[in-house]
Amino acid sequence: MRDFIFRVIDKNDQVVEIQFPYVIVVSQDCDLNWAVKPSIPEQEQKPIEHHQFLPNVLLLPAFPSEHVRGGQHLVEVFNVMQKKISSDSWKELKQNRNERYHFLDAAASIQVPELVLDFKLYYTVPFSLVQEKHKECYLATVNELFRERLSQRFLAFFGRFALPVIRESVAATTDNGSL
Repeated sequence: MRDFIFRVIDKNDQVVEIQFPYVIVVSQDCDLNWAVKPSIPEQEQKPIEHHQFLPNVLLLPAFPSEHVRGGQHLVEVFNVMQKKISSDSWKELKQNRNERYHFLDAAASIQVPELVLDFKLYYTVPFSLVQEKHKECYLATVNELFRERLSQRFLAFFGRFALPVIRESVAATTDNGSL
């Protein structure tokens, strides 16, 4: 989706609008398909099945690659500047060997530049908002093979184990590996 605008609550409990140039919907197709309301009037009155309920959709912002490489992709929304990505690290990122990022090639036919997804940034928005904005914001669908790989990489990053920083002074362990 292109130029997707939604609202979030900031750290001061203020509602703010966020707009990303591109977002990728990563909620599963089957969930999205089941959640679409029936278009037959007599079926609209029937209760939905439990598997049809989808209150929110998972989105990943996609940033033009030069913004990520220059460390600027977080400036506009979060006012945070990161270090520029070195040539060696950029080469790894473009080959999708950096677990935090996912690189998407440009699609010149629809005027989309090279994009980078930063897996540390994800949002859920109401399904009804995505339905409402679909006509004005929909741009393209990621090919199924690439979409599966993207989902796998995101889930691997999101589901990784959080390991604590171990300091030398606390490094003593028992025989079973715990403190």
